[in-house]
Amino acid sequence: MIYYQFLKRFKLFLISIAYFHVTVQNQKFSFAHSNFTKKGQFDSLSTAIQRSKVSLNLTITHIQSQQLNGLQKLFNSCNMNSSISYPMHKWFRNNDYCNFRGVTCESKNGMSFVTVIKLEGKGLTGTLPGNLDELTMLRQLSLNNNNVEGYLPVTLISSLSALQHIVLTRNKITGSIPKELGHLQKLKRVILHRNQFTGILPATLCNRKQTLTVIDVSFNQFSGFIPKCFGYMKKLKTFRFTDSGFVGSVPRGLCGEKGMKWNV
Repeated sequence: MIYYQFLKRFKLFLISIAYFHVTVQNQKFSFAHSNFTKKGQFDSLSTAIQRSKVSLNLTITHIQSQQLNGLQKLFNSCNMNSSISYPMHKWFRNNDYCNFRGVTCESKNGMSFVTVIKLEGKGLTGTLPGNLDELTMLRQLSLNNNNVEGYLPVTLISSLSALQHIVLTRNKITGSIPKELGHLQKLKRVILHRNQFTGILPATLCNRKQTLTVIDVSFNQFSGFIPKCFGYMKKLKTFRFTDSGFVGSVPRGLCGEKGMKWNV
């Protein structure tokens, strides 16, 4: 009798389940049912799982398309299809962008995102792209020792919210450093020496006093003073501005900070 009552209560428990949660490859779905003992209801669950897989595949395809589109902008803008930039013109022979020369990816939730572009001494020419909106997780952009011309677009800087390291050494970039560079909250290194930058050093870089460790703007054509706020950047360990065109004195904090390396 007791055994029969136990079976009866257990059956009622199964019937009374209100929500069933299933996780399929990091995506969670909830299905409200009053009874899962009927075949049709299990078929509905199976259909939902299949739909979730299709949805996930579409998401992965979308991310892949985004990353490829962003790299295509750089490829076109910097004339990477020229023979001079060998072997960079081999990009896009397939869609495996994480194996493109100079590209590093990281995986997140089963999807691959471009995090580093490092194309040093690859014979790049042309100009920097207007934006790289699609590369939302790009942390490092290194294009040093090339022949890239033109200016550093404000729209490019604004599109790289995750950027930590920008290295454009030994190119032919002109114009001023966009003040928007100081709005990148994770910025750690700004290395722009041996270009043709003009104008002033934007004081907005001081906004990154908790993250910036290296600034190198040597051998450019700046004008004006180095903003005094640079003297209060406690994380800054290297500040180089040899033959950069600045006038006036070095901010006091830069001279007296222990461990600081700086060149006039």
